[in-house]
Amino acid sequence: MKATISIPENLNEITLGQYQHYLNVSKNLEGDDLAQRTVSILCDIKLSDITMMRLADVREISEHLNLLFSMEQELETSFNIKSQEFGFITSLDDISFGEYVDLDKYLNDWETMHKAMAVLYRPIVRRLDDKYEINEYNGSDAFCDIMRFMPLDVALGSIVFFYRIANELLKATRNRLRVAQAFTYLSYESQKAEIENNMMRKSMNK
Repeated sequence: MKATISIPENLNEITLGQYQHYLNVSKNLEGDDLAQRTVSILCDIKLSDITMMRLADVREISEHLNLLFSMEQELETSFNIKSQEFGFITSLDDISFGEYVDLDKYLNDWETMHKAMAVLYRPIVRRLDDKYEINEYNGSDAFCDIMRFMPLDVALGSIVFFYRIANELLKATRNRLRVAQAFTYLSYESQKAEIENNMMRKSMNK
């Protein structure tokens, strides 16, 4: 008896939920045990079916799946889960305090990544060409479970994009602080020189 298997060609064919399950199950696995779980979870095939496959095939498929994660993922501003279209938060500059707090809480743990995605992506309620409007943010609970079914490449792309923007903002803030400190230092040196000059004049006038 042969097992039929559908092998993903890109991360768009793997869901966020599958990857979360994979990370949870594979924590302490290595070698062929890890390869078996990798193929089982990411190809959505029963472990009992894996045992009927050639060892060489399991290893080859596992290596193929690992290579998919070496590809850089770009930001996808929208995607569909069944009939519902979700859109990326339209302006990170205008992010609310609640959105920021939840992202800070959920983005650092893959077990809660579906909740982070429910902050970054929300149902599109109005669209005109490339412009769209998404639901107001009222917490992640309403859509976090459905986000487990989002394409993994979309999730990874949004994470990379968010951290890239955050790092750029951090660098810009640091640069502004350095400029402010430089101006403060120059101002101090200028005032110090003026005080010293005044003291010298007074000393010469005595």
